[in-house]
Amino acid sequence: MWMPALTIALALAVWGLALKAPQRHGAVVPGLVLATVLFTSAVFWRWHVEDAGIVYAYADALAEGRGLSPGAGLVPVEGFSDPLWVAMLTPLAALGAPLLTASKLTQLLLSALTCVGVSALANRLGASRHTAGLAALAAATSGAWAVWSTGGLEVALFGCLLVGAALSAATERSALTAVLVAACALTRPEGAVAGVISAIAGAHAAGHGLRLRVPLTGAIVGLGGLLGARWVLLGTVLPTTAVAKLGGSPLKTVAVGLAYSTLAAVQLGAPWLWLAADRHWRAQPTRSTRRAAAGVLLASLGIAVLSGGDWMRHSRFLAPWVPVLTALLAPAAIEAAREHRSARVLLGLALGSTALVFAHAVGHPTLPLAHGIRRGALYAAITDSACPVPSVATPDIGGVLFTQPQLEVTDFVGLVDAEAARHKHEAGYWSTRLQQHPTSLVDLHGRWAERTGLSDTVLQSLDYTLLCRRGDMPTAPSLWMKRSCSKPPDRHAQALLTRWCEQGSGVRWPELSE
Repeated sequence: MWMPALTIALALAVWGLALKAPQRHGAVVPGLVLATVLFTSAVFWRWHVEDAGIVYAYADALAEGRGLSPGAGLVPVEGFSDPLWVAMLTPLAALGAPLLTASKLTQLLLSALTCVGVSALANRLGASRHTAGLAALAAATSGAWAVWSTGGLEVALFGCLLVGAALSAATERSALTAVLVAACALTRPEGAVAGVISAIAGAHAAGHGLRLRVPLTGAIVGLGGLLGARWVLLGTVLPTTAVAKLGGSPLKTVAVGLAYSTLAAVQLGAPWLWLAADRHWRAQPTRSTRRAAAGVLLASLGIAVLSGGDWMRHSRFLAPWVPVLTALLAPAAIEAAREHRSARVLLGLALGSTALVFAHAVGHPTLPLAHGIRRGALYAAITDSACPVPSVATPDIGGVLFTQPQLEVTDFVGLVDAEAARHKHEAGYWSTRLQQHPTSLVDLHGRWAERTGLSDTVLQSLDYTLLCRRGDMPTAPSLWMKRSCSKPPDRHAQALLTRWCEQGSGVRWPELSE
């Protein structure tokens, strides 16, 4: 229990210092913002989410001239959903920079730039310089933003671009607005829509009209370039990641998305909304700013609902919207808290709710890349010593592709496997696939045995033998080996297998580098 209490106390202390700082000392709040960005980056320095490994694997593959083929035996395919982020990391990989470090430093710079953009946008919309700085602090101390702007995916880049689009539209820079919206379209599947909405919100909140053709032009150029490149390189208009998510029940997708968005709204600090909207406290924002904030919030929640939410914790899907929302909403909440005691209580609740997200993420991060790196080392050690073909079928591929590109990976999710993305929901698909194209190892956990139809009986009929199951339940993690692997794993592989069987991949393995 000490971590949540310490995190909330630290957040409240930072805010207490920021609110009491004399406004004539203009460096105090920016200093606290920078310190917060550095602190969150340091806390999560060793954590990269497992899916970030896919991005890093593609950056390595492109840098080495292998194209869109991140591993052995994989047909070129767009197995990522953040093309611009991959493109940014590729030159760094080509220069020989360690991608784990390069990714963290790039995200740190983008997060700092985002906070500058939040402050500039809030100031442009009428907040004093001091209050605008506090709006930037609100973004920096948001738990969802702090976690996901450091996780190795595109969140820091996307959030920076959304704020940039809103700010450029608010300052009537049409060409820059179009460029930033185009960049949004290249960053996420929903980026074109998100960029247009952010630009419209920025212009509307600033009190002037934005010619809709400006952001729409940017969206069309960005989407057109992306679709054209995808068609020329891969002969398709949809990324494999989108195809992999199709095939489920639409009603279930919306239901899951609603649950996800409801929780995310609370995690993002719902009391901010009340503080900004209540007529009794409201000094800011103007009516146009309130409408802009409502539009951004509804759009972000609507996209999350329609997409079915996200499997990752701590509001990852909505985190990129946090900077724009805080630029629009935080100034009113801060002004209210200065004047009304009851508003200060709600401000404390808002800060506490986001601080709890941060604290929970420290103790329970979404699947770390380090787990995948360790499993990849285990797969490689077993197949190198015992199997004629170094191959594995697994649902968690990021760390494996990144560190073991020589392994032939069969992806149960279908992110880097176009055939699997199209057919994985068909009954009996995986048993037929493994019968026709067997892999040396099969790794299953959770409900993946049920999802793939690869029960113990089916795997045994396919000539697999169980190496280890960590527990008695059928859903316990299990590792299977093809009987054609004619000799047992060597001593090193057996030591890793024993460690995995006893403790899993979440412990520190002294003999492996993370």
